[in-house]
Amino acid sequence: MSEESKTKELRDMIYRAVVEYLENEESYSDDTQLEINTNTMEVTLADADQDLPGCDYYAVMDLVRGDENSPGQWSPDNDAIEEVVADYITE
Repeated sequence: MSEESKTKELRDMIYRAVVEYLENEESYSDDTQLEINTNTMEVTLADADQDLPGCDYYAVMDLVRGDENSPGQWSPDNDAIEEVVADYITE
């Protein structure tokens, strides 16, 4: 798999995890974390107190923004997601 394909796949997994959180927000705590396994690049949602070796954590609320079209609603923040993806791009 090319580096470009890996980057797109990671971006898509993060985006889907954020959307999953937003669609089921009441099922998660306010401090839910995006967990990225640095060995497999698997992306999941995790509790804030989870701290597994070999995983990086990002607050999901740092990856959302207020929806301009629907006041009071959240949507994925593509710029913030790109910043996370950039942490894993090797040049």
